Amino acid sequence: FTLSVTSRMLDQTNGREMGFISLGQIYYLYDRDVFLPGGETRTEDSSPLIAQAGAEIADDWRLRGALQWDPNSNTTEKLVACVQYHRAPDKVLNMGYRVRHTIDSISSSNTSTETNIEQSEISFHWPLAQHWNVMGLWNYAPPEGRTVDLFGGLEYDSCCFAFRAVARRFITDATGNYNNGLFFQIELKGLAGIGQDTEEFLQENIPGFKSGF
Repeated sequence: FTLSVTSRMLDQTNGREMGFISLGQIYYLYDRDVFLPGGETRTEDSSPLIAQAGAEIADDWRLRGALQWDPNSNTTEKLVACVQYHRAPDKVLNMGYRVRHTIDSISSSNTSTETNIEQSEISFHWPLAQHWNVMGLWNYAPPEGRTVDLFGGLEYDSCCFAFRAVARRFITDATGNYNNGLFFQIELKGLAGIGQDTEEFLQENIPGFKSGF
């Protein structure tokens, strides 16, 4: 069974959320019967503890964080911290940092696989001039000293049509090989669009982004 609790602080004048905190954890009544081939039977009494918190620290500035801590091994498995400046639908800037540490044991070979990830990230969508916007993301791994994901784009949005172009360079596998991509999208307002649908991609990678297309 799962226990969780959430508390929110709202502005009574407009209903806007000023801050929140959430905690949650799973408790097991029996050992798990389903696991990966060659894996060990899971016998822990509880899952890692998940905690999330966020607050509006100033006008248009928000701070968010998340923590995943395993009481069974007394280790922090995930840590995420990010700050966002969101002045308007077309003005958003995100800066974040995340760490992940997991150890997966395999009993048949008596070995374990350790995963350590440490990354920083900056993403933005910003007006450049009337009808013109720029956007981008830089995901960097400090321990390896390399860029994991990088893209930049240019957007034009008028009353009659919209155009967006995005160039991307990202790591595709564990060996560190890079792949490059170039995406275009043209949309006639009120009619159909041509090219790759970049809107969903940008919404996933730029938190707070809202398309004007």
